[in-house]
Amino acid sequence: MSTDLVRSHRRLRIVTYALLGLLLVIGVGWGLFAFHQQHESRDASAKADRLIAAAHDAGIPTPLSKAQVVRLFGTDGGVVCQDPGSALSTARAYQGLSNGAAGPGQRGVIGDADLVVAERLVIRTYCPEEADAFERAVDDLRLGDTANP
Repeated sequence: MSTDLVRSHRRLRIVTYALLGLLLVIGVGWGLFAFHQQHESRDASAKADRLIAAAHDAGIPTPLSKAQVVRLFGTDGGVVCQDPGSALSTARAYQGLSNGAAGPGQRGVIGDADLVVAERLVIRTYCPEEADAFERAVDDLRLGDTANP
């Protein structure tokens, strides 16, 4: 009878230690994840502050709140910094600088210079290594002061 009791106590200890070890691993993993998220949040917040200040200094209105800028660009600039000088990015920019018609009625227009300035500020803040490719992509655009009332 005492051997059955010793075996059940031993089994209980093994299960208890295994569960405690598992809980410890989960707790450490969650702590590391939370620390990483907090660090990214601080970095994204600092970059958003820099972008908003740069836009204000350039005279560009910033309709987005700081929280929206953080969610939109994060720490890496999001879609803006994904190869801004590529053919696809250039085509999207050209499409945005059109009259809005579809098919044969679509025509290019003189775009507002503030659009390029705003994207330039985002690239300089979030992915400065892509600034040269962006400048080459927008070099030949005809821009003017078209959006100001």
